[in-house]
Amino acid sequence: MRVLSYLLAGVALYGGLGWLADHLLGTGFLLPVGIVLGAAAAAYTIIRRFGRTTETTDKTSKATIGEGAR
Repeated sequence: MRVLSYLLAGVALYGGLGWLADHLLGTGFLLPVGIVLGAAAAAYTIIRRFGRTTETTDKTSKATIGEGAR
């Protein structure tokens, strides 16, 4: 649910900013740009926050265990 909420919030926030900029500037291309940028920013945030693999964790824990056992 958190991943979905990040994605929806990113699209809604940046899409809303794009719509507002379109409305104020009288253009018609900033809404789609905002939606795409929002989706990209949300994907980046999701990967940074939830994209940890077990392989990285295993390497860290093995190094910690190995150092403690000496």
